[in-house]
Amino acid sequence: LTAALAVSLTIAVQELLGVVHPPGGAAAMCYVIVLPLRASGIWYIFFTSLLGACVLVVVAMLINNLSRARAYPQTSWTQHAPREDDTSSLVKAYLRRFMGAGVP
Repeated sequence: LTAALAVSLTIAVQELLGVVHPPGGAAAMCYVIVLPLRASGIWYIFFTSLLGACVLVVVAMLINNLSRARAYPQTSWTQHAPREDDTSSLVKAYLRRFMGAGVP
């Protein structure tokens, strides 16, 4: 009963916030079912979900920024803002980022 309640409450809150992600329900279910995870308390959230998400973003930034043709994230604090008067080069510069991703 507790596993079903944990998953349903997690999905309900995610739906309410508009950020449904099924592995979040699985993480809640694992916390309820696997007894050693309960002993870790709040640290379970930090070491599985938050740390995993941070590692994924860092790896994505490293890999996607190796090429000058690609940029991740699309807007970065290190990029200079393009001039608004030249819209054709703005579109070309934007589309050029996707050339390494297999987008023509």
